[in-house]
Amino acid sequence: IDKFGIRSISCFNNPSEIDVLTIGGSTTKQTYIDDSLTWQSLLEKKTEYNLNFGNAGIDGQSTIGNIKSMELWLNKIKDLSPKYIILYVGINDIMAINNLRESDIFKLDYFSNLICYNLIIKIKQLFSSNNKKIGHYKVNFSRERHSKNSLIENHKSFYRGIGDFKKRLLKLISLSKELGAEPVIISHPVFFFKKHIKEIIGFDANKMISNTKVNGLDIYKLMTLLSKDIDMVCKENNVNYINYSFCDKFNENDFYDFIHLNNNGTQKLSKLMYNSLKDKLK
Repeated sequence: IDKFGIRSISCFNNPSEIDVLTIGGSTTKQTYIDDSLTWQSLLEKKTEYNLNFGNAGIDGQSTIGNIKSMELWLNKIKDLSPKYIILYVGINDIMAINNLRESDIFKLDYFSNLICYNLIIKIKQLFSSNNKKIGHYKVNFSRERHSKNSLIENHKSFYRGIGDFKKRLLKLISLSKELGAEPVIISHPVFFFKKHIKEIIGFDANKMISNTKVNGLDIYKLMTLLSKDIDMVCKENNVNYINYSFCDKFNENDFYDFIHLNNNGTQKLSKLMYNSLKDKLK
């Protein structure tokens, strides 16, 4: 990570060289993946247009935190003018339902406070990630039980706790354009659920959302609602949207926990992204 807080090999300490900026949470940052093996670095090597990627992921951030990152950090970096911004969203907004406290982040107005900003994020993440059980940890999928029944009775009612998600997406689209970039929204893959014959089954997973116990099937249904909202916003605003949340190309060999890809997974994702983006990123 360079002095601007951005993770990159090709444009280290040189934000003016960033063509594609990626914004999101831990699935964007990929703390436990080598710099050369993140999906950004792998995708950078595959693109035919010599595009440089910058990684601005921060662990634990939902779209609320993404907005704060753009307003208080990224738009204050001199000479940062990417052609494209990839907004890599998904599970963190689901896990923040009825608990959207990232809006309380201190209003820093000075870029040199980036260290302080990141420290605040990390402290908040320690508490929120542990409570929601979405931090990094090793999962032995062969020992995880499956369920065909969800625990939440009314997923549409529960999903309302996500707040003004569509407005937050619109804000991120607007902030991207203010930086002179074309936004691309991507829903990242997870492995809380999988297709078994002709039905979806979920891992028990033992997760909590706002003090409510959920399993993988609940997360599947909530992410279905989230994906519909993203699709609607993108169609109405002519923004490219790629949804990998339900992609059947991924399996237990691609994740080290229910959310985060391992080296196999980043390789697979970069290939899928290349095929989806090769005609869009030029």
